[in-house]
Amino acid sequence: SNLFSKGIKELRDKLIDTSRRNKLINYKRPSKTKNLRIIDESAEFIYNFLVKEEGTFKFEFIPEPAISQKDFEKIDEEINKHRKELEEATKQENDEAIKQLQFIIESLQEEKKELQKQALLTAEERAKELGYDISKELPEIDLNSSDVEEKHTDDSLQTLHYPNEMEKILTSIERDARTIIEETGSNMLYLVLGLLEWKEAKNSEQSNKSPLISIPIVLNKEKRANRYEFTLEYSGAGIDTNRSLAEKLNNDYGIILPELTEELSYYDYLKEVSEAIKLQKDWSLRHEIAIDILKFGKILMYQDLDEENWKNGTPLSEKDIFKDIFEGKEISESAMFAEEYDIDGDKLANKIPLVMNADSSQHSAIVDVLNGKNIVIEGPPGTGKSQTISNLIAALLAEGKSVLFVSEKLAALEVVHRRLDSIGLSDFCLELHSHKSQKTKILESIKKRVDSKYGYVEYIETTIEQIE
Repeated sequence: SNLFSKGIKELRDKLIDTSRRNKLINYKRPSKTKNLRIIDESAEFIYNFLVKEEGTFKFEFIPEPAISQKDFEKIDEEINKHRKELEEATKQENDEAIKQLQFIIESLQEEKKELQKQALLTAEERAKELGYDISKELPEIDLNSSDVEEKHTDDSLQTLHYPNEMEKILTSIERDARTIIEETGSNMLYLVLGLLEWKEAKNSEQSNKSPLISIPIVLNKEKRANRYEFTLEYSGAGIDTNRSLAEKLNNDYGIILPELTEELSYYDYLKEVSEAIKLQKDWSLRHEIAIDILKFGKILMYQDLDEENWKNGTPLSEKDIFKDIFEGKEISESAMFAEEYDIDGDKLANKIPLVMNADSSQHSAIVDVLNGKNIVIEGPPGTGKSQTISNLIAALLAEGKSVLFVSEKLAALEVVHRRLDSIGLSDFCLELHSHKSQKTKILESIKKRVDSKYGYVEYIETTIEQIE
């Protein structure tokens, strides 16, 4: 129906953000305290090592200038000694010695200035002095050439920071990434590789930089001899094309952004992109790299609501729940407030296998669900909502049904999981949130079930009879 398509379209438009507020369209580096600058590495190698070889990177800092307070004290002592000699020479009017000492003192002062300058070198200046390539873009390095340098193919990422600053920035990023996992249940930390720099036709002054490859990553922090050491690895989640950018380029320019597939290497993909944009003047690819928080969540919902993706199953417009949402539904007065059943007299209520305590209103809610009603349960904290959910899940499991339990907050999922675990039902749960959804973790949890031994249940009937 028309209403339906219009509703879905409006919903989808809200879900995809192709405005310049979206970091995936107009990428701006994070603020200074969270801006980790990585230099002088091969993008191709980083992509292969992280994703294809599932390797782990360490971080390398710029060594600080080896100048200590002692160096300054020593030079000051020298200057003072020669000044005393100069006083003596002046008393004795020894012109030759005066000249010579003045010259020595001047050159020592020059030397001191030089030392001060050294001590105040920024990490950038120091890195330049040590021969690093400090440009914002990563150098293009031929990994197949025989004289490829070891620093471009080792397991450490070179940053443009002194040790303390590097540790501060990494600590800050790690903390943010962890908080987001705790609050939303999903990992939003990414390593961005390669940007497309492009101009909007309507306003040629403004250029946008959009990430081309975003690798979901995990930053691990470990305490070693009173400083923190960080390592970085691929989280194992899927790597996808920048959908917001693809949508924007398709809508505004009719350009189809190539799909990023597992077979492609970094340069293969960038070649495909440059092929797709070759007719646009002033557009270019930048080999930039950043570690940042990106939010992709809504993109998946956007794709889910595309009617095209439902061609093989029931079309969205024919799913009852969607119809109810978009076209409305008649409801009777009584449906607004649930009735409470006489639990003792209710046949169905007596059949429900409760695994935890339930009062009559909680019990009635379970009866309604098992009768196929869509219900909303509300109540202040501590009124047993998660307990009722746990009871419901168990009752549905007993009927051989599958249950999907979703929540915006990770804590809510964990409370229910803990309850089910305490009564021995956690083996029926597959945790699909946060870092529990890594490929290896899922395989481990399946292996655990395959290897487990479970008891028999036929004694339960006799036990119930005896108790009754």
